[in-house]
Amino acid sequence: MAAAEVGGSEVGGAEVGGAEVAAAGPSGAAVPVGTAEVYGPANPMGRLPLGVRQVVVQGTEDDPDLRDFGRRYARAAAMAGDRVTYVEMAGDHFDVIAPGSAIWRATVRAIDGALG
Repeated sequence: MAAAEVGGSEVGGAEVGGAEVAAAGPSGAAVPVGTAEVYGPANPMGRLPLGVRQVVVQGTEDDPDLRDFGRRYARAAAMAGDRVTYVEMAGDHFDVIAPGSAIWRATVRAIDGALG
């Protein structure tokens, strides 16, 4: 299998744990061959534009892969023509839904603004 450019890293086919691997995912984890056919329809970026207003919220202490995906998704949605508000500020994965946290308050304001 030929090497492919994925997320800025050149990867090639290999066998990992008995499964043929086509590439590496964003975190470097192996992605088994056939995964795109199974999970591709659920890829949020593949469904853009959605045609609805969106608010994407990310805590800066969240997992780096989740922060990266949130940023890439918001950028792709905006480039596809969707109206997107992106909020990234201090907080972890659960602070976004913790009433009273600063990021929760910012999320409420962003949603209020989107519903406007």
